[in-house]
Amino acid sequence: MKRILSLFHSGVGNTKLVAERITSFLQSKKIAVKNFSVEHFYSEKINDYEFLIIGFPTYFLEASKVMNEFIASLPRYEKQKYAFIYTTCGLFSANTLYNFAGKLHEKNIHIVHSAVYRCPATDFVLIMPSFRPTLSFENNLQSHIERDLKRTFYCFKNREINPPEFKLYSLLTKPMEAVERKNTIQINNDLCTVCGKCVRNCPHKCFSKNDNGISFEIENCENCYRCIHHCPARALSLNGKTPKILFDNAFYMC
Repeated sequence: MKRILSLFHSGVGNTKLVAERITSFLQSKKIAVKNFSVEHFYSEKINDYEFLIIGFPTYFLEASKVMNEFIASLPRYEKQKYAFIYTTCGLFSANTLYNFAGKLHEKNIHIVHSAVYRCPATDFVLIMPSFRPTLSFENNLQSHIERDLKRTFYCFKNREINPPEFKLYSLLTKPMEAVERKNTIQINNDLCTVCGKCVRNCPHKCFSKNDNGISFEIENCENCYRCIHHCPARALSLNGKTPKILFDNAFYMC
């Protein structure tokens, strides 16, 4: 088997954690794999790999905007490629994987296996911090990952194509999506130290420095909330409510 390429986009840190666990497990089995965030990867290098592992968070029942834009930038490959795709979400992913697989199919990348991993809900913890079921990872996450990888390579060895199935229940989740999109990121200028971390780390360049401190433009925001969770001064919030719990670097190191 040629080297395996693991590509991920992570808003706050859930998908990054899963991607690192995937690569660590494969490396423990002496399988050559490289792991990159699509925010720091040149798409033309994909030609060096036959098998891809692609992970991303679910936002508003779709793959993250960063990941969708990355896939859109790819050419259609003459030689068929294979992939294992997964998404992380706080509650449910609906048809995120189904829709994403369709975009990969257009690039001649075919799915041998797919998976959903339930992780802390980066939005719910800001909106409803007392709703405890959304604050933790699913039980036996590592076992779930290892089981999926074993299934993935069995299917790849036999060249089995297994696209995600369409889920009818997703039709019932549209009202929740509309409510979530109304949330707005706000800056508490009394707390802000103008460290610039939000400016540097926002994948859509929604933040900028000016004479008055930090400004935020909502137009390109996809509500990943990386800025809020990783703000060292807790100066960013959702709808003006100071966050009680942050999924920051310290949280993911625990």
